[in-house]
Amino acid sequence: MTSPPIENVATSPAVVSPVGTLRFVLAGILFSAIWSSAFIAGKFGLQVAPPLWLLTLRFLAAGFIMLALARALGQGKAWQEWGARPWLSVAALGVLNNTAYLGLTFVALKTVPAGLTTLIVAIHPLVTALIAAVALAEPAKGRRIAGLLLGFAGVALVVERRVTLGMADGVAMALLMAGVTALALGTVLFRRLRMGADLLAVNAVQTLVGGLALLPFATAFEEFSAIRFDARFWLAQAWLVCGVSIGAVLLWFWLLNRGQAATASAFHFLNPVFGIVLAVTLLGEPLVLTDLLGAIPIAIGIAWAARAR
Repeated sequence: MTSPPIENVATSPAVVSPVGTLRFVLAGILFSAIWSSAFIAGKFGLQVAPPLWLLTLRFLAAGFIMLALARALGQGKAWQEWGARPWLSVAALGVLNNTAYLGLTFVALKTVPAGLTTLIVAIHPLVTALIAAVALAEPAKGRRIAGLLLGFAGVALVVERRVTLGMADGVAMALLMAGVTALALGTVLFRRLRMGADLLAVNAVQTLVGGLALLPFATAFEEFSAIRFDARFWLAQAWLVCGVSIGAVLLWFWLLNRGQAATASAFHFLNPVFGIVLAVTLLGEPLVLTDLLGAIPIAIGIAWAARAR
């Protein structure tokens, strides 16, 4: 998705109706599947476009569409009263959650399998919890600590085996972890800012900022002429923009409006599973046993960390 506003808005206080209904659960599963498909679509897009240009065009398109939707819904009126600090804060969110996180991740995605990428990125709630414990002095409950240890143990198992087998290189893995760290920092920043209820508008602006900030890097390091505007490009961009950046965001807001943020966030534990399944079925990536073994503690760790809030 654009940035995942996923964790960005996970601390929203909106609680409207009880959770636990079949529709809520099915919506959560659908959200996880769409979220996990982002790197699958990214792999297809990278066949015909350099990563930074692919993302720049995606961010700008998604940002303008979400901005139009936000305006149609009456969001963004509070901007008229904003000073320099709120605008700088949203700009910082865009740089962390879009430019840095997805920029680094998509560069790594050129050589790292999509399933492994999804698996590594799935730990961002754990990294966020770790940073928040230090930066926000959030209490480290026993279950949260256990979840963190379990999740990171699963990642260590997967990464060590992949590197040993020569299926991933250290530089690409470092880029992935740097991207995840940027996303976690953006999430913690959002929690400190308390941006209010106009979440779609905030996400639209930070997505546009992410695209504008990425533009000079795309221009400097990649060739625009390298993009092949064929069916694969348009299909990949259509899904990344409409399905992931917009569709998943709106679905996430729907989940937040019908359940506690911690409960909605627990659906992230499905991301590692969906990532592996989609990569194997749609991309034909090899199924590595340690990926499955590592996905189990990662999923459990994310679920424990979410429920410990």
